[in-house]
Amino acid sequence: MILRVIILLILFYAITGNETTKTSYYKVDPILTQQLEIQDTIEKIWVFFHDKGSGKKRSINEVKMIEDDEIPKYHDQLHNHNNELIFTRRSIERRKRTGMITINEDDLPIDKKYIQIIEEECQLKENGASIHVHSRWLNAISIKNVKKDLIGCISSKFMVKSIKRVAKLSRKREEEKIEERRHMDSMSSDKQLEQLNVLNVHKKGYKGDNVTMIILDSGFRLKNEIVKDIHIVATWDFVYNDTVVDNDEKDRDSQQYSHGTRALSCIAGYKENIFSGTAPNARMILAKTEDMSEESTTEEDNFVAAIEWGEKLGAQVLSASLGYDALYPYAQRDGKTSICTIGVNKATERGLTCVVSAGNAGIAHIATPADAFDVISVGAVDSEGQVTGFSSIGPSADGRIKPEVSARGYATHVANPDANSGVITSSGTSFSCPLVAGTAALILQKYPHWTPKIVRMALMYSGSLATKPNNNMGYGIPNIDSIIDGCDPLSCDGYCKWNICILAEDFSSSSSLTVSMSLIVILLSFFFF
Repeated sequence: MILRVIILLILFYAITGNETTKTSYYKVDPILTQQLEIQDTIEKIWVFFHDKGSGKKRSINEVKMIEDDEIPKYHDQLHNHNNELIFTRRSIERRKRTGMITINEDDLPIDKKYIQIIEEECQLKENGASIHVHSRWLNAISIKNVKKDLIGCISSKFMVKSIKRVAKLSRKREEEKIEERRHMDSMSSDKQLEQLNVLNVHKKGYKGDNVTMIILDSGFRLKNEIVKDIHIVATWDFVYNDTVVDNDEKDRDSQQYSHGTRALSCIAGYKENIFSGTAPNARMILAKTEDMSEESTTEEDNFVAAIEWGEKLGAQVLSASLGYDALYPYAQRDGKTSICTIGVNKATERGLTCVVSAGNAGIAHIATPADAFDVISVGAVDSEGQVTGFSSIGPSADGRIKPEVSARGYATHVANPDANSGVITSSGTSFSCPLVAGTAALILQKYPHWTPKIVRMALMYSGSLATKPNNNMGYGIPNIDSIIDGCDPLSCDGYCKWNICILAEDFSSSSSLTVSMSLIVILLSFFFF
C-alpha cells in the first residue's frame, strides 16, 4: 500500500512538475511565447489574477463618495493603484439612476499583497521593470520593460491566472488628412450639426449642460479660442502618469496634442458666430492615452485604465477615437474577446454610454472595441451623407450590424490646434465619433435616467436608414431633434414619435437587430401621417 502511494506521488510530480515548470507551460499566452523566442525583453505585458484575494473581504459599505469640488483633493486616490474605494457622487448616482449595479466585486481593488509579491520576489525594480496600470475591472496589472526571465518568475506565483502581451494600436494616419486652410465664413461647423439635426436642439436649450464626458486621445492643447473655455473637470496623462495632457518634455512627437484637440472641438468647442461642437456646455474629462512617438501607437492598458478612472469621476459619456486591428484578427472582433471591448462592456454595465470610432480600414472591417455589444460605433460620411471609402464596415465577427450610426467624417470642421483661433478640416472616423458622442450628451441632458442601451437604440432608430440598416453606414445618420421631441420609453404607454417604446422591449443589444416588417410599418406611419 505504501509503495503504491509513493508511486502515485512520483507520477503526480512527473506530470505536474514543480510550480515554476507547470505555470510556465500554460499561463503564458501562445503569442507571447512566440515573441519570447525572438525577443529578450517585452515592452509591456498583462498579468491577470485568479481572484481579489483579501480584497474580497472589503465591504461595499466602505465606499467613500466625494463631491465635484473635492476631486482635486482626492486626485491620487481616484486612480486604480490606490487601495481606497473612492467614487464621486456623480458616479454612484449615475449607476443608481440608470438601474445598473452600484458597486460589485469588479470594482474592488486588486489585493496589494499580490502586487507586493510580484514586485519583491521577482525583483521588478532591480530588473528595470515597473508596474504601469492597475485594472480593477480586469483584476490585472500591466508591467513595462519585462525581461524573459521575469516572465518565468511571475508565472510561477500561485495567484497569477495568465500572462499576455499588451496590444497596440497603429492609427491609420493616411485617412486623417488635415486641410491647412482657415474657414473665414462664420459658423462653418453648422453644416455638420445640421446633418444630425442638432441646431434645432441647441435652440431648445440642450447643449450638454451638467453632463460629464470623458474623451480618450493623444493629447490636448487648449489655446485656440474655440477650446480654451471648455469646462474641464480633470486631466490625466496615462502614458507618463501626470496631469499634463498637452505636450510635455517626454513627448517625442511635436504634434502629440493635435489629434485630441481637433476631436475635442467636435464635442465641446465653441466661439460665438464662429464655431460650435455638438455639446458645447458639457463638462469634459481629458485622458491622454496615446504615445504618438512610434508610428502613432497607443496601448490597450492605457485605454482601460482611462475608462475606469473616468467612470469613477462620474462620466456619463465616453468618446474614443481609436481602434485595435493588429493583435486581434477579425474573428476575435466578436464583442467579448479583446481587452478594450471587455472594458467597454463593463463600462456600459455601469451606465456609461460609450461612443467609439468604427475605424478607417474600409472593407477590412471594424476595429475593436467597435465590436462591443452596447457600444455606439460610428462610421464616416461626407457632406452629402454618402459613406466614405475609408470608413470601416461591418458586420462584427458574430454577425451584428456595424457601425451603429454614421456622421460627418470627411472634411469635418475642427478647431485649428496650432493657432489661437481659426477652423480647419480633418477627415476620419476620429471626428465623426466625437460629433455623435456630443449628441449623446444632449440626449442625457433631457433624459438623465436613460441607460446606454436606450441611448444607443434612440440614435439607431432615429437614423436615416432605420428601416434598412446596412454594414456600411449602420442605421444611418441620427436625427437628434426627433429624439429630443420624442417620448420617454420608460414612461410612455402608447404611440411614440420614433417608436422606441416598442423597440426597447423588442430588441436586445446582443441580437442581430434585423428590422422587422412591423417596425417598417410603424416608421412609415411616422413619416406619412
